[in-house]
Amino acid sequence: MSAYGIIGLYFFEVEHGRMVTVTLERYVTMIENCFTPKFQNFPGFKIRTWFEQDSTTTHAFNTAMPVFRQRFPNKLISRRGDIPWPPRSPDLSPMDFFLWGYLKTKVYETNPPSFDELKENI
Repeated sequence: MSAYGIIGLYFFEVEHGRMVTVTLERYVTMIENCFTPKFQNFPGFKIRTWFEQDSTTTHAFNTAMPVFRQRFPNKLISRRGDIPWPPRSPDLSPMDFFLWGYLKTKVYETNPPSFDELKENI
């Protein structure tokens, strides 16, 4: 999510819609094949954009950081990034302080019994 727009949802799943754990390889593949091509369509994305990700282990593996540094040189806010990720910062993480909790209440209002229904609610 940025001032330029929303890149939509990405579900980590394999054939037949089976959910999978987010691994380093899956995360980097998603960034390279899904996020980056869509994000490049935003105007001025290279000049004005900072990339922030939380301190989840998958996001901060040493082997993944070169991918992010290449795409967002000197503009990476992350554990082990150019700018250290500030935990619990309401200035940098408005989605953590409102949006995720609000969306969770909406998604689970009907208590979806299947993964497909959960995805539809999301």
